Amino acid sequence: MADGKLVDDDTVNGIVLARLQDETMDVLFDGYPRTLQQAETLGTFLSSRGIGLGLVVNIEVPEATLEARVVDRMVCSNKHCGFIYNLKTAPPHVEGVCDLCNSSLKQRSDDTSEAFKGRMVEFNATYLPLRAYYEGMPNYRNVDGDREPDDIHDALVQLFEEQV
Repeated sequence: MADGKLVDDDTVNGIVLARLQDETMDVLFDGYPRTLQQAETLGTFLSSRGIGLGLVVNIEVPEATLEARVVDRMVCSNKHCGFIYNLKTAPPHVEGVCDLCNSSLKQRSDDTSEAFKGRMVEFNATYLPLRAYYEGMPNYRNVDGDREPDDIHDALVQLFEEQV
C-alpha cells in the first residue's frame, strides 16, 4: 500500500467476508469488488448463504474528465485539514492558500498526466473484466458521472428507491 499498490485480493476478501459474517443489515460497497476474483468470491459467499446480490452501479466518467480532475487537484498541506480543491471547478478564494485553515496548498506528486495514464492502464486491466462480469446481470446499472455531484447523487437515490 505504501507504494500506491492495491491490497491483494485475498486480504481484501478476508476483511470484507469477515465483516459480512456478522452483518444483518443491507450493505453498500464503494470500490469493492475491484477485481474479477473479488466479484466471484463475493458472489460465491452470498449464494452460499442464500443471499442475492442487490443493485450493482457503475458510475461512468470519461477518462479525459477524470484526468482533468486529478491534474487540477490541490490539497491542503495541513494534515489535520487536508481539504481538497480543484483549480478549475472548486478553487480556493486565495490562490495557493486553504480557505479553511490558511495553510499552503500542494499538489500530490502523483497527480500528473503521466502518472494518471499509468494508473488508468492498471485500472482498465482489472475494471474491464469486472464490468463484463456484471454487465449481463439484470441488477446492473450505469450512471453518468460526467455531471454535477448533486445530479449524480439524485440519479443514485432514484436507482436505490426503485429497488425498495
